[in-house]
Amino acid sequence: MRSKRTMRYDPTSDQWIVELQGRRYGLNCGETLNLYIDGEPVPCSVELDRQKWYFIMKDIRFYLRESDEYMVSI
Repeated sequence: MRSKRTMRYDPTSDQWIVELQGRRYGLNCGETLNLYIDGEPVPCSVELDRQKWYFIMKDIRFYLRESDEYMVSI
């Protein structure tokens, strides 16, 4: 079972990161994960478009706000 983690933007590396077992991992384009929406996991991937990060899930895309945190499992 995957455990929930907080995904945060790291401006130093220009990546979204998660912490696992005390280590920070930067996410790259095309990586898949579950985004929690209203407590339910939704499969998606992380992508980068012209310096803007976004999620793709089914036929929906939305840009990530660098000031926000997202609950994910990877």
